[in-house]
This record gives sequence, structure tokens and C-alpha cells, in this order.
Amino acid sequence: MDKQELDKLIDKSILGTLTQNEKSQLEAYIMEQPTTKLEIKMRTDLMKGLEYNADQELKSILNKIHNEEISGKKHNGLLKKIGFSLLAISILIGAYAIFNYMNTSQEAKPIVGSAIYATYFEPFTPSLETRSSDAIQEVTYKQFIDAYRNKDYDKSLAIIKPLISNADNKTLLIAGISAMEIDKHQEAFEYFDKIITSNDFYFIDHAKWYKSLVLIKTNKINEAKVLLNDLANNPEADHHNESVSLLKEF
Repeated sequence: MDKQELDKLIDKSILGTLTQNEKSQLEAYIMEQPTTKLEIKMRTDLMKGLEYNADQELKSILNKIHNEEISGKKHNGLLKKIGFSLLAISILIGAYAIFNYMNTSQEAKPIVGSAIYATYFEPFTPSLETRSSDAIQEVTYKQFIDAYRNKDYDKSLAIIKPLISNADNKTLLIAGISAMEIDKHQEAFEYFDKIITSNDFYFIDHAKWYKSLVLIKTNKINEAKVLLNDLANNPEADHHNESVSLLKEF
């Protein structure tokens, strides 16, 4: 659901004009993004405040018009008062619009996390060579790579997991990408973190890049920015250009 569709549903919810289908859509979205419930409450409270203040001010003015004998001068004064009241109401409505824009624009980033992930993700292309041939049998490693290249990520993980404790960093990287592709995020983090802490020159940048994509996909934007800044601040790093570009999304 994009921002415009969400705004329409929230507005209808506040006005009490949601259809049953729209209500179900909004409730499903709130389950995924619980902060939306707070946004609806804040907008509702603000609108009630605007309506109440407008009602009280206009009622006061109309009562004066009704109860007093109006001279030309007094009439002009009341008209001015009405004008100022309407101006004040317009300012409040404008403030609400600005508040709404700022609030929803802040929420937009998490909403599009999966879209950003899909835009920037490109699979790592491995060779059939491995630096840990003693620990990982050649035939098993080939089966692991073949499953990964065929995008059968469940199979690639199943093949390599019995040997993962002795795997080299390239194998860990491929296992991590396989895990992230089937939404096993914690498992992916475990493999990527192992590479990052090893300070392996050949694979640390790849691990930071792919971990940042998983963090974005799971709406952990601030954590992702830390890794992306590391890559963006080093012109020699793998994925430097992609990191610079991706940071501009936020």
C-alpha cells in the first residue's frame, strides 16, 4: 500500500466512511505497521480540536449578532472578527496539513524498505573454487553453488549447513545471501557478522553491503546507514557507488 492510498484510508477512518473492505485493508496494514494506529489517533484528536475551536468561535460571534442591535460600525467590527476567526481556522488547518505531511513522510521510509531492497539487490556470483577444500568436499560445494545459482536457496542452505562451521568466508557469504533470500534474517546476520568480524579484505565489504540490504528490508534503517556509511566513505570499497546512491534514498 502506497502513501496516497494509506492517507485516503486514514481520512475515511477518521470520518467514519470506511467500507468493510477498506476497514479490513487498514486493519491488516496496522498489524504490519503498528505505529499507524498512533498516527490515526493523533490526526483524529487534531481534527476534533480544530472542529471544536471553530465551532466555539463561530457560535460566540453568531450569538453576538443575534443578541445585539447592530450598528454599521459594530457590524463592521463583527465582520472583521469573523474574518480573523476564519483566518485563524485556516492557519490551524494549514498547520495540520504540514504536520500530516511531516508525519507521513517520516513513515514513508520504512514502508518502502522492501522496495528499496528489491531495487538494489543483485546476487553475488561465486566461482566454483573454495579456499577451504579440506573442510568442504568438492562435490558437496559444487552442489551448494549449483543450488544457489538456480535460486533454490532452501536446498543450498540444507547442503552447506552441516559443514558451515568450517566454511570459508565466500561460502559464508553465499549462505548468508541464500538465507536472506528466504527471509531467514537472523541466520543471514550470523553469517555476515562472522565475515565482518574476521576483517577478510576480500569479503568484508560484500558482507556489509548485503547485511545493510537485509536491515533495510526489515526496516532497520539507522542500523543499515552505519554499514552504508562505512562503504560510502571508502572510495576503494566494494559497493562504494551503490552505497552512496542508496544513502540518498533516506
